[in-house]
Parts: sequence; C-alpha cells; structure tokens
Amino acid sequence: MSYPHEVVRVTLSGTMFNGNEIWSTGFFLGHEGADADPITEQGVADVGAAWSTFWTSATSLISNKYAFTTCKMVRVAQDGKTIADSAVYWSPSSAPVGGYGNPTLPPQIALVATLANSLPRGLATKGRMFLPGVASPVDSTGHVNTTEQTQLATNLKTFFDSVYNDADLPGNPVLASLGRGPLLQGGAIRNVTQIRIGNVYDTQRRRRNALTETYVVKPVAGG
Repeated sequence: MSYPHEVVRVTLSGTMFNGNEIWSTGFFLGHEGADADPITEQGVADVGAAWSTFWTSATSLISNKYAFTTCKMVRVAQDGKTIADSAVYWSPSSAPVGGYGNPTLPPQIALVATLANSLPRGLATKGRMFLPGVASPVDSTGHVNTTEQTQLATNLKTFFDSVYNDADLPGNPVLASLGRGPLLQGGAIRNVTQIRIGNVYDTQRRRRNALTETYVVKPVAGG
C-alpha cells in the first residue's frame, strides 16, 4: 500500500489544564497529481498564525483552559513513513489560549470536523479532524446550539481558505489514503473541498499523557 505522491502532515498541538495534559490535531497538505512542494519556515509560520486566529476567537468555542503551542510540518513518503530530518516547527511567542469562557468539558469529548470532497465514497473522500477544547454546552436534546455550530464552521472555513490561498505552503489541504488490499495499492490523494461540523459531541480515543488520576476508596459491607 502506498500514497501516489509524497504529502506533508500538519500537526497542531498544545497543552491544557495548566500544562497537565496535551492535545493535538492535524491534516495533510499536498497535490492530487504530484509530490507536495518543499516545506518552508514561512509556510509553517503562516499556518500557525492562521490557527492562532481561529483558536482565540470566542466564536470558535475553544475553552480558555487550552493553549496552542506548536505547529509542525513533516514530509511523508509514498510508503507512509516520515522522511527523516524533514520536520519544520513554529511556535507563537506567547501561547494563545482559547477564547471561550464556558465551563470546560472533559478532554475525552471533542467535536469532529469532517474534511471531505464531492465524491460520495471511496479512498480519500472523507477524513476526521478532532477539534480539541470545544466547550459549547449542549441543549436539552443533547445537541450543540445551532448558532454556535454555524459560527465554528464559519471560522474553520476561514482557516482552511487561508491555507488554500497561501503560496508559501507545500500544497492544498488534501485527504490522503494509503489504500486497502492488493487491488488498491496505489492509494489516493484528493483535495478537500468542504468541511462539515456536526452538533453532537464525539468521544476521542486518546492517550492520557500526564493527567494523573487519584482515587477515593470506600469499603463496603463484607469487605
């Protein structure tokens, strides 16, 4: 299995709860018909700055207990392995925190952005991007408020539009699939042409880094 061309993986990461835990999310950049262009320091800085704008907007719904610290780009070979010494990093001078002040939700809860294109199914037609720190309370039916859902989607669209229009980047936002099975070994790379934000929180399977847990133990009868 392989990608048809080299791509670039973008990882956006940071801390939450006063540094007691970490978060990360990301997406791919590249071209449908060619290898991704070289990674530049300016391009990484541009994505970091655009994400900072998204991150700090109150209408992006990101809790102010979450801080953005690092944007990383790394080149990925056709076999899906990271190319050695290809990583380029950018960090803001002062880590911005989310602009939303509502009570923070547990870190295992995340709202999902679906990155997609117009094809109904197949390789590289949909991808999931967990949005960390979204803290909009749910209504009586268990859903995120429609107005806030729409504002978040608008802000994320603005972020991805800025990525598409940036000549310093190694390509467009893409969906990249290594393929499945012997008949699909070539994989696929397709441009992202739409984003979807739902109104139901998802559970993110995640590695707990440093958020230690303490227990209260109560004996019961017969113990």
